[in-house]
Amino acid sequence: MKRTSFTKIAPFFFVTSLLFSAPNHAENVYKWVDEEGRIHYSDIKPNKNNVEEFKVRGNKNTSKGESVFEKTADLDARKQEELENKAEALQANTERRQQDARCQAIRDNLKKMNENSRIKIMENGETRFLSPEEIDERKNSYQEMLESSCS
Repeated sequence: MKRTSFTKIAPFFFVTSLLFSAPNHAENVYKWVDEEGRIHYSDIKPNKNNVEEFKVRGNKNTSKGESVFEKTADLDARKQEELENKAEALQANTERRQQDARCQAIRDNLKKMNENSRIKIMENGETRFLSPEEIDERKNSYQEMLESSCS
């Protein structure tokens, strides 16, 4: 009699153990970049050297109902967007510093023009002095550049 009651209960324990172990099952997902720079995901490991392996827990319901691959693609898209934003910020910072350097060079040239009455330049391999009219013309040109580009 004990044996028959155990045989009736055993399938219940087996099914229960399967139900509780299923959410803890982790699935392998592989990520790699091809020669053209595209990102790929698969649950089958490719014959590539540079492959990232992720353990992804399955059987979890999400509010959006996204698959594991959609979640991973969303994560990569967010990371890509962050990198692009950082690159744009660095580019803007670099352009601003270059503009500041150009403006400082113009200010330095204008200062030299105001301090010195004789300005020597190299033209066609020969050294010559600028005339007072040329100096005034260059001063005006530098002043216009400062006002238009370096406010």
